[in-house]
Amino acid sequence: LDDAATPVRLRAARALANIGTSSPAAVPILLEMTHDERPEVRRAATGSLGKTGAVTPEVLPRLLELAEHDPDHTVRGAALGALGELRGPAAKAAVPLLVAALGGPSVEARIS
Repeated sequence: LDDAATPVRLRAARALANIGTSSPAAVPILLEMTHDERPEVRRAATGSLGKTGAVTPEVLPRLLELAEHDPDHTVRGAALGALGELRGPAAKAAVPLLVAALGGPSVEARIS
């Protein structure tokens, strides 16, 4: 996860999505990876968080933050997509942001 090579970090984020639902330890690692300096790593980690379906007190706020404030539009789109994959009562907090994104100017947000 701390490897200097971006492709290694990308593969790690994607692999963690595959074990995320069976290993709660994957979620904190993916959350950490959403702070990576490289947008492609943040995007992969963000998408992987959505695939895990984990709605924890840490996941939802981080995805909301990424969806609204990440400097890279592809990460924002991935965060919106991840928010759309979350299930359960806690995921309802994402609905206003998702609805607003549907009417916004960003094509990436509307197709996420």
